[in-house]
Amino acid sequence: MKKTNPSFLNGVPELLVLRLLARREMYGYQIVEEIRTQTGEALSFGEGCIYPYLHYLEAEKQVNSRRREVEGRNRNYYKLTARGRKRLEALTTEWNRVTTGVSQLMEEHMPDFIEPLRRRLVELGCPLAQVRRLVREVADHREDLKQAAVSEGLSGADAEARANASLGDPLPWRRS
Repeated sequence: MKKTNPSFLNGVPELLVLRLLARREMYGYQIVEEIRTQTGEALSFGEGCIYPYLHYLEAEKQVNSRRREVEGRNRNYYKLTARGRKRLEALTTEWNRVTTGVSQLMEEHMPDFIEPLRRRLVELGCPLAQVRRLVREVADHREDLKQAAVSEGLSGADAEARANASLGDPLPWRRS
């Protein structure tokens, strides 16, 4: 059975299309494949989703298109306009605001652990996408350790203490 994208991703294809077109001129199917490939197949929007966005973006003058023959095939290549760059900027700002809020809510069970780690990674110059991934991996691993301890019969507080100890409690100064 083919996995579909969750409904809360409405609007994300527009952001991704604009982002890809900010890098270079592309044709529709190429955009579909780049989204799938560059997201590690976590996201897969078909042509029936992407082409309507391209037509909408063109009508809104956020992209321009031109027909080009490549290897005997005529294709519409799309390119971002100045208006499209402004839209990409606005959507990116909104995306960052929303994902930060959702991350904070999803990680609320241990903000004292996550926030110092996130801040330190940013201070070290890690790209934000990598910071998010690393923080999520640490949080997930800590949660797995905690759940394993609970399944062994430890209480929530004891399980949490064991999980922290297993990780070496990377931020021991937070307790002071």
